[in-house]
Amino acid sequence: MTKLKIIQLPKILDDRGNLTFIESEKHIPFKIKRAYWIYYAEFSKDKLKILK
Repeated sequence: MTKLKIIQLPKILDDRGNLTFIESEKHIPFKIKRAYWIYYAEFSKDKLKILK
């Protein structure tokens, strides 16, 4: 079994919301294209319509 380890990911903090992302072989030791998530952001119904 592989040893587990915690990886610290980059965070961009902003009044509008926070962004964390990972890139293949830069932040994690295996291949993916890219992953990101936005959190602590407020979205209005109008903004949600644009995202759909």
